[in-house]
Amino acid sequence: MEWYLVSYYGLIVLSIVLSFVAIVNGHKRYLPLLLVLIFTQLVEMYAQFSILKDRPFVWMYHFFVCIEYSLLVLYLRLAINIKKVGRIIIFTIPVFVILSLLVSHFFYHFQDFPGINICTEGFLLFIFCVVLLFNLDVVEDESIFSNPDLWIALGILIFEGGTFFYNGVYTKLLSIDADKAMELFGLINKPLNLCLYSFINIGLVCLIKKKKYTTR
Repeated sequence: MEWYLVSYYGLIVLSIVLSFVAIVNGHKRYLPLLLVLIFTQLVEMYAQFSILKDRPFVWMYHFFVCIEYSLLVLYLRLAINIKKVGRIIIFTIPVFVILSLLVSHFFYHFQDFPGINICTEGFLLFIFCVVLLFNLDVVEDESIFSNPDLWIALGILIFEGGTFFYNGVYTKLLSIDADKAMELFGLINKPLNLCLYSFINIGLVCLIKKKKYTTR
């Protein structure tokens, strides 16, 4: 197994452990984050298994993007203390899921990489993360860099911003030159994946180190 997969899986497993510890310590609102991390690990393991067995697996990303978006925006909703924004976030969940599945059925036929779905997810997550960053809870005499939501939101922003344009054209590039498309996909996604989960882990460490626990 190459070093990237070891690092990637290691970071995801670490984030699962840290988020579980945080929840046990009273940070209940991070449950959606824990769930999306578990789903991510299961999907990535199944993808690697399917590659080894030469089985199709792209179909599962059409469903995973719906689960991932729903859970991530639930985490963001609990982190943003603005009722109006919270209502908008909840409204986007069924709308996104329905539209995403329609695109998967009529455009991709659940066979090709769901680039449009992922780009739409990334665009919405980017907006909500920016809103979160502008509405972080500031604690007097405490560094902003000790705020776990800062790190997690930054990780999502960097990842979604970095992969946005390429995900949209990935399917088209595959039809032109599959090898080059996959090589470029790896060059873009691999470092951004490591960055995302590194930032999530930093945020979770900051969360666990907090002396006062909350169930908000």
